[in-house]
Amino acid sequence: MTTIVAIAVAAILIAAIGFVVVQQRWQRMRQRAGSQHRPAMSERDNRGGAEQELRPR
Repeated sequence: MTTIVAIAVAAILIAAIGFVVVQQRWQRMRQRAGSQHRPAMSERDNRGGAEQELRPR
């Protein structure tokens, strides 16, 4: 029983850390791309495509 709880807690921590990392990356992208961020996001189906478009700018 304690093993299951430990695994669940570890999974939640990993998910939370991943969420924070992604949010920070997108915040930096928004700051760098500025006004170009929102149009790029609306033109793309996913964040990866928008990020690739905005990276060179």
